[in-house]
Amino acid sequence: MRQQCWIHCKHLAGVLNVRADKASRWRDDRQEWRLSDEAFGKVEELFGPHTVDMFASRRNTLLPRFFSRWLDPEAAATDALSRSWALEGNPYAHPPIGLIAKVLDKLREDKCELTLVAPVWASQAWITSLIDMSVSLPTVLLCQHLFEAPSSCLIDNDSVGWRTAVWRLSGDASRTKVCRSRLRNVLWPA
Repeated sequence: MRQQCWIHCKHLAGVLNVRADKASRWRDDRQEWRLSDEAFGKVEELFGPHTVDMFASRRNTLLPRFFSRWLDPEAAATDALSRSWALEGNPYAHPPIGLIAKVLDKLREDKCELTLVAPVWASQAWITSLIDMSVSLPTVLLCQHLFEAPSSCLIDNDSVGWRTAVWRLSGDASRTKVCRSRLRNVLWPA
């Protein structure tokens, strides 16, 4: 039995089709957090100016040039771990915690320097690599508001639950020898 149904197609611009497009356009996850402007200002004072934000998106980048994990027309490239870091001038990296070990491996592979923001967690396997690869003493970021969420809310330093430091690292072992003994004495005095 046939039914008398008619289908009419009508174009609806994506920006107006919010409900249907939301899942494909909105990528709000825990990776979107970034340092606050105050904290990043301290990072720039210490080791800047930086040339590229290695692990960012258009919503959380702190620099005009950034690498995104997603395809993004505003990003200089995608997947920072697949790029050569030796060509990047003075890169800044604040990767997700789960990628810190891979960042350190990549740094050794490319034998370059970068500024890394990472938690100071003595129990993590990568903390010894951070110490061994340091070319200067790490600086714990002591700002009233350390992080900023995608919704522009500021996160107090006390509510984070750990200390966050900025590290200047090198994948070239000859650059790290001088700092290594000083760093161990500061972090774990005898």
